[in-house]
Amino acid sequence: MEEKRPGWIKRFFLFWWNLLDTFRRFIFNLIFLFVLIIIVIGLFSEEAPSVPAASALVVNPSGVLVDQISYADPFSNLIAGNDAPPETLLADLVKAIDVAATDDRIKIMVLETDAIEHGGISKSEELSAAIKRFRDHIHRFNKLYEMIQRREIDETWLAEVESRDTIFKELDYRVYT
Repeated sequence: MEEKRPGWIKRFFLFWWNLLDTFRRFIFNLIFLFVLIIIVIGLFSEEAPSVPAASALVVNPSGVLVDQISYADPFSNLIAGNDAPPETLLADLVKAIDVAATDDRIKIMVLETDAIEHGGISKSEELSAAIKRFRDHIHRFNKLYEMIQRREIDETWLAEVESRDTIFKELDYRVYT
């Protein structure tokens, strides 16, 4: 039995329809690949913010100082809204201050406490201790810098500072001499 071939009008429209469908698939696949590449690049590229030398760290916590962020039910927040005051994690604040203390590019710190609602005595004491560590480290750094400039290094003070601020515990300086 012979198959009947479709008419020339049907073949004409089928050709153009298939061509249009192929073109549509090609374009949407290109768009999908482009979006996928953008997402992958965004996930794997970590561009750190540039910090110029002799910078100031501005710390501006807001809300309540807490040891642990409060759980908020997302569904309840969606329906009723979130009326809870903002919270600042104390550990994040202390870590930022401690990291800034050892960063040579940070010379001063500005702590703006206007937006802190309350935090309690223990949290205030912990924050105060982090600020004291920052001040002490910057003071020791400046003193060491001045001694190097004058070429008069107090070795007993330097030994005490080295024992307190061991940055490279595993580094043996004798390897490089």
